[in-house]
Amino acid sequence: MHQTIGIITYAKNKQDAIDQAQNILEGLTGDPAAFDYGEVYPKQATKASSKAGKKLIDDLWGYTKRDFMDHMAKIRRCIGLYTDTELMDERPNDPKIKDDDIGMVRYYMRQVGEYRGPAVWLYDDEGEGIRTAKNLKNTLDKYACLYEERGLPNPKAAMDVWIVPADTHF
Repeated sequence: MHQTIGIITYAKNKQDAIDQAQNILEGLTGDPAAFDYGEVYPKQATKASSKAGKKLIDDLWGYTKRDFMDHMAKIRRCIGLYTDTELMDERPNDPKIKDDDIGMVRYYMRQVGEYRGPAVWLYDDEGEGIRTAKNLKNTLDKYACLYEERGLPNPKAAMDVWIVPADTHF
């Protein structure tokens, strides 16, 4: 299956952002990795602060949240209906009950816990999956909080924040 992900990089120009995103994508693909293969969309690379950049980030973050919430709803439903043994055996004790989710509950749990792969739609400049709103904010702020609290200059301060989309296959 194909999935468009976004890679947030820090660079002084578009070409540097694309090159960094390509390097990050290479770390996300191959064996073992989150995706089988991928290709950046250089023409669609844009500054994160632009209208198109903000929309892409909002869309991809929305997909991450949607997938998390969908998987959590299925997990909560199954945990509320079945015993641990039924969940472990991946089938209800009552053979009359037909429930596809019980056989998928471990998959749903894995997806919720993933740091990389199809459940994660945005990646930071180190190739780490962005899984929380705080992580997204820190990435977009170039982790300024880490440098400010230590009284250090941020080495990324003079760079722009870019979002580079990439087509991946998993």
